[in-house]
Amino acid sequence: MLRGAAQPIVKLGLESWPDAFAATTVGYVASAIVLVSVRRVVSPAPLPRDPRVLWYCVIGLCNGLSVVFLYTALTHGPVTVVAPLMATYPLIVMGLNRVIHGDRALTPTTFAGIAISVAGVAVVLAAG
Repeated sequence: MLRGAAQPIVKLGLESWPDAFAATTVGYVASAIVLVSVRRVVSPAPLPRDPRVLWYCVIGLCNGLSVVFLYTALTHGPVTVVAPLMATYPLIVMGLNRVIHGDRALTPTTFAGIAISVAGVAVVLAAG
């Protein structure tokens, strides 16, 4: 429910302040405050040094850019078009994972999930 409600709520916010970069910044700062606060309460010890932190930074940058692009799309388009198209990202991730890593089995259940996702997006776009 929260996942489905997030984009319409963001769209409402973008109507009063149509700046995707500001919306992304506010969202990430709020998330960072919550995460740092919970981390300090649960385990106040300092984080160990890990060379993989650079990869987390790169992934975080990519994620941040994707949110900026999503909010830009919501600023310029109706949520009934943007949200269903954005909801297809797991299909793209699965396909890329299969191509790059080769570790996603394509079972009948997988194909059924893909078909349902594509059909759902088609129905929403046709109704909009």
